[in-house]
Amino acid sequence: MDVYVYPHKPIAYLPITKNASTTFTSVFKSRGWKLQQLDKLDDGYQIFGHFRDPIERHFKGTAEFLVQQNLTHMIRDTDWQKIWMSAVMDMHSYPITWSLGSRADKIHWIPISRKISTNYLTHRYLLSHELDLNILNATWNNESSIEQQQLYLELRKLHNQTPYNQLSVFYDSDIVLWNKIIPYIDEDGIKHFIH
Repeated sequence: MDVYVYPHKPIAYLPITKNASTTFTSVFKSRGWKLQQLDKLDDGYQIFGHFRDPIERHFKGTAEFLVQQNLTHMIRDTDWQKIWMSAVMDMHSYPITWSLGSRADKIHWIPISRKISTNYLTHRYLLSHELDLNILNATWNNESSIEQQQLYLELRKLHNQTPYNQLSVFYDSDIVLWNKIIPYIDEDGIKHFIH
C-alpha cells in the first residue's frame, strides 16, 4: 500500500479510498511529502489516515462504481440488490482492516463525518507532531456528483428496508475499529461526537 511520508520527520499519511484520499494526497504531495510503500517503513513512523463509517463508505463506493461503469439501472434489479448486500463492487469499498491486517490497530485514525471538521482534526493532529501545514481551508476534491448522491440515498434506503443483510457481518472488523475511533478524542482531550 502507498503512503506519503514527510521528508523531515518519521510521520506518514495512509490514503484510503472513499476517505478523502484524493484531497489529502493532493495536500501532502503539494507540501513535499514523498510516496513510499507502507511495508518499507520502519516501526519508528507515526502513520495516520482517515476513516469513515464502514457502511457509509460501502454505499459511497458502490454509488461511485455504478456511475463509473454506467450501471446505475442495476439498483432497481432485485437480483442485483441481493448480491450487493453481501459483495464489494470494487476497491473503493473493500474493507480497510482486510487490507491492513494487524497494522490497522497501529494507525492513528481521524474520523470523517459531516458532523465534524476533518480538516481541523487533521490540522490538530499534525500540530501535535510540530507540523503546521495550514490545511484548515483545504478544498475537498472528488465531491460526489448529484447522481452519486442520489444513488447513495437509494442504497441507504434499500439497506434500511432489508430485514437481514450481510453488510454488518462483511464489515464487522471495520465496524469494530470505527467504534473504537468514535467518539474521537483530539490532542487537547476534547471528545468529538458524530451523533
